[in-house]
Amino acid sequence: MDKSQAKPTLKVCIGGYSTAGKRSVNQDAFAVKDPYSASEKKMKGIVACVADGVSCSDKGQQASHTSVTQFIADYYSTNKSWDVKQSASKVLNSLNSWLYQHNQDDLRHNGLITTFSSVIIKSTTAHILHIGDSRVYRYQEEELKQLSHDHSRAVYKQNPVLTRALGMDCHLDIDYQTIPLQVGDLFMLSSDGVHDYLNQESLKDYLSQLTEDAT
Repeated sequence: MDKSQAKPTLKVCIGGYSTAGKRSVNQDAFAVKDPYSASEKKMKGIVACVADGVSCSDKGQQASHTSVTQFIADYYSTNKSWDVKQSASKVLNSLNSWLYQHNQDDLRHNGLITTFSSVIIKSTTAHILHIGDSRVYRYQEEELKQLSHDHSRAVYKQNPVLTRALGMDCHLDIDYQTIPLQVGDLFMLSSDGVHDYLNQESLKDYLSQLTEDAT
């Protein structure tokens, strides 16, 4: 077989880290699935997601961990004929309904509420889904761009307040966009424990080192 005739394949390099920092409980969670099955990868793609449970709730950790694990499990179980947007939206709406329903039996300030951001890479396209103030960045050609928009509102002399999150309301409004991929693209998903303390230049410097190590 002439190797020059071989079709290009989708390959990704994955890494992640999470810590509680100064807090007693880590309310962040992330998960990634790069399917072993070539057919599954072709039909559904590669999924990465991050979630950050609200800090005022004792159930923040449960909400974030449940969201990332359940999203990935259910996404790959959706109908093979559905596209990425339909599959992911269906799963997120079902997940939101489950969280919201359980919150009705508890105090609102102690509910299962979490941010959620995901990148699904399929073929030559990145699909971005986002709710809350966790973020999705892309580092491309030495430039760092925030792709997501924070769903939060500044409150006078207080920390910003979430205006959208999983489990917050019975209706879920999901930000969705598609981004064409280039070879060497680097996506970073983060919670506010990262991007509220590291500025754009610091993040850019760190990501530039990662790309240098990969070459």
